[in-house]
Amino acid sequence: MGCCHRKTLSILAGVIGGLLLALGLASKPMFGAIMRSVIIKDMQLTSNQSQFYPVWKDTNEVPIYMTFYVFNVTNPKEATQGAKPNVSIVGPFNYNEVRIKHEVQWFDDENQVRFHYNRTFFPVTTKCPPGVLYPDFECSLDDSMQLTTGNIALMALANTLQAFPFSNNTVKGELLELIQEFLVGYFEEKYGNEGTFITHPAREIIFGYNDTIMTDGVNAIIKAINKRFDINLPLQQQLVQVQKNNSAETRNEYSTQFTGKNDSTLLLQFTEWAGHNGSLTTWMGTGCSAYSSSQEAIDKAIAEANMINGTDGLTFQPELTEEINPYVWSDDLMRSAILVKSDEIQFENITLWRYTVDPSLMANVTADWRNCAFDAYAPKGTLNLTAVVGGPAFASKEHFLDADPVFLQMVDGVPPPNRTLHDTTLDVEPLTGTSMIVHDRLQINVHLHQVEEIKAFENISEVYLPIVKVDEHATITPKLIKQWKSQVGVALDAQEFVQWIGIGVGSALLLACFVLVVTLIICKPQEIEPATVMDESTLLIQDPQAF
Repeated sequence: MGCCHRKTLSILAGVIGGLLLALGLASKPMFGAIMRSVIIKDMQLTSNQSQFYPVWKDTNEVPIYMTFYVFNVTNPKEATQGAKPNVSIVGPFNYNEVRIKHEVQWFDDENQVRFHYNRTFFPVTTKCPPGVLYPDFECSLDDSMQLTTGNIALMALANTLQAFPFSNNTVKGELLELIQEFLVGYFEEKYGNEGTFITHPAREIIFGYNDTIMTDGVNAIIKAINKRFDINLPLQQQLVQVQKNNSAETRNEYSTQFTGKNDSTLLLQFTEWAGHNGSLTTWMGTGCSAYSSSQEAIDKAIAEANMINGTDGLTFQPELTEEINPYVWSDDLMRSAILVKSDEIQFENITLWRYTVDPSLMANVTADWRNCAFDAYAPKGTLNLTAVVGGPAFASKEHFLDADPVFLQMVDGVPPPNRTLHDTTLDVEPLTGTSMIVHDRLQINVHLHQVEEIKAFENISEVYLPIVKVDEHATITPKLIKQWKSQVGVALDAQEFVQWIGIGVGSALLLACFVLVVTLIICKPQEIEPATVMDESTLLIQDPQAF
């Protein structure tokens, strides 16, 4: 091959190789920009014609299940007298959770959408055999099963009575004796015991029960006391409820979320929840003055505690990065939680980022004094829900995972925690911000302790007694997986194909260009004849006849 041909080929290989390599290197940001604009547009919730609207409006598109287990107290008489409570875990009690939004209204600028929504639980009718703790969620035990648990309502009343603001101990003693006689008579007649522990169907332990006789009788006495001594003792709630079912709050009051139109990072974040615009009044921080002398700092801590932040966990902003820690809003806890990335997993050949709840959710005042806003004075690993439930209820991770070991020492029958089975996890596809697998796990406990003025609690040992544990879980459907793969997945494959073809072929051509240039340099002296140069000495010895 001549030098001219090699020179031409080297130039062509260099130019084409350089262009392909540049294309390969530029394809990721170029395709990324295109995908970003498409994803942001598809995820916007600007009308009922939006692609994301059906999944957002009705969770039947992605079935959600609530799996409950009840901690049944097996030694109530002994525990009343001071023995350590022993529990057995009974379940599963499975329910299909349906969230349907209605009266949907878009703001004029389409930047926000407001709505009412129902969150209702329907029992799974297929019955599964007893004794299986982690069966398939498509079966359930009979939730009419009678089980024994701690009496949240009576403990709440005991706490109220213990705090009677009377300096005259004689008057206080007489009033307490009057209420005590009423309570003993009531509980012995209704339950055959002093009321420390009560027996109810599983569905009532989970979703609540009305104790109107106790509350009506006790509230009549409290009202008389308030009137007689011009004080304001709180009345007792009639409904004792751990898990709300079709709450009137969200059913009758508006909630509002960003649609993502003007700012995709705000997609589906709440600006209003159940009539509360931006913040609640739930968390009062009544003991914060013991931890800070600055009223300004206390007010700020309480304001931050009541802020409504985050989405409902269905989806987050598109294009999540390692630096972003999403917020999620919990109806059940009445507060926001920060999520942190803990791992990456593969699901249906899709890379998902696994998020868990930041430890700050269950931290106490020892970790951060500002947690006084949540009345977080218990050992670490619990969240005080007294302001939410109306009784001394405390949330924790299942089986007291990541909590102070003292909690497991207070009760027998709770197996050691297992992070895989007992931690909250959200597996999110980072490009779209869509949650594909969710396990929102929680345990509710009642704080029982001695109250000398109330016979039911005069001998009991202090315990954070587990009541129920719940796993709110959902997995994206095959239909939606197929949709993701046909849109986002195909684009990702195309981007990767172009990127590696460009880099591979471009690099090969540049290598060929280099080889041709090298061979061109090597062959050049061999193909060009050296010129004959004669100097004067050469001419002097030439044969004269040659001229």
